[in-house]
Amino acid sequence: KIGNSLPGRSGPGVAGPAGSIENGFELDHSLHRADITVRDISGNTARGRFYFRVHSYPGVRNIRKLTNSSEIIISSLDPDGGEPMQQLFESVDGGGSWNELPVDNIGSYGRAMVSHSDSAIYKYRITDDEGMAVSGTFAAPPERAGRGMVFSDCSLFLAEGSVILDIRTDRILSGLPRVEAYPGIEPERVVQMDQRRYNALFPSGSLSSGENLFHLQGTDYRGYGLEDFHAARIVIFSSGSEFKWQAGDSPGIRMVSPSVHGTAPCLVRAAPDASSADSSRAAVTPPFALEFQEDSFPEPILVFSDAGERAGLFEYDPEDSSWSLMGATNEETGIAVEESGIYAFFIDGLPPIIGEVGITEQPAGSGFFRKYSYSLPVEDAGSGIDPYSAEVHWNGRWVLSRWDDIRGRLHIPVPPYLKDKKVSLKVAISDKIGNRSVENFSFVIE
Repeated sequence: KIGNSLPGRSGPGVAGPAGSIENGFELDHSLHRADITVRDISGNTARGRFYFRVHSYPGVRNIRKLTNSSEIIISSLDPDGGEPMQQLFESVDGGGSWNELPVDNIGSYGRAMVSHSDSAIYKYRITDDEGMAVSGTFAAPPERAGRGMVFSDCSLFLAEGSVILDIRTDRILSGLPRVEAYPGIEPERVVQMDQRRYNALFPSGSLSSGENLFHLQGTDYRGYGLEDFHAARIVIFSSGSEFKWQAGDSPGIRMVSPSVHGTAPCLVRAAPDASSADSSRAAVTPPFALEFQEDSFPEPILVFSDAGERAGLFEYDPEDSSWSLMGATNEETGIAVEESGIYAFFIDGLPPIIGEVGITEQPAGSGFFRKYSYSLPVEDAGSGIDPYSAEVHWNGRWVLSRWDDIRGRLHIPVPPYLKDKKVSLKVAISDKIGNRSVENFSFVIE
């Protein structure tokens, strides 16, 4: 569910009967028993059991600062029954420090006296008898205009098939910001995550596939205004749909989704932090990031491009700042993308570099080959070596070879029937994009 940070937890986040977790089911507020069964690949089984009780979060009926009065009123409820504890705090330094205010219960409301500061901020916390709590901040400042406007930083992420606009402000707002996606699409809900952070949730079906513009408005605790815009490219996929887009002056990119559970959003954004500098490759497109929920796609997204020959789709590894080839450009079948990541199209026009022949001690094996083998270092910083492309001829006769990807060497084991003293060795090997190198070597065995 929203907020999970461990990998592999991007499912629907609901419980359900065996074989059907899509819709889930409601649990009442009584005591429940859960049984867990796990089984390893050998068939060994272990079982566990635990008990739990479902509780609801408390809620706020009404909370506001009274007009022309130094009072705040607050009322809350506990859906599970009981009287929740109501706490109010005040800050007169922009949230740097907080002072708890005494709350007097008057009938169904609580009341607290506050300071006379126009720019004070208030924070509430409602806690039920099971310890579940909700909190938030608000203010009631007079409206001001001018140089003290509020700044914000917005970004998007996905959760449970929805698109969430993550809003971070440099000032505490007087209340929840007003958010819409043009033209006039309001979020399903806006939630305060922290004193200066808010999330606006949009169901993916409410947004259009392509460029979306989000408009943000609000007021901070001093009365100064907040207004910001955030544009984003969002693809709303369904089974069989496709989307075409272009990064600057680069060749066009087409994405096709063969199979989707319902509709699924995919965020497409620039990735300027991914370094693409390498003399062995030429960038066809700038790096771009694709973000989607993998479990919504039973079949991988297919990516196409008219980048031309010797071009391919590469994936970026931020841990070691390296690029690896996903597949060569193919306008018929496309290149399968199974997970979120940073990608770019590059042209690899340089063939592998074959080094000098050396002798390597052969590990003990079947005993058919001799105890040594000839080896050649091969380098390719572009798309990488195709391990099945090597072809070696010993005095015009084809012989076996083996590519060692870890050490970057091509090994040529020597069978006992090869007894030539003068050897002419022809070696050919290709990279994964199709560039091929051929080298001839001559030596004498003593």
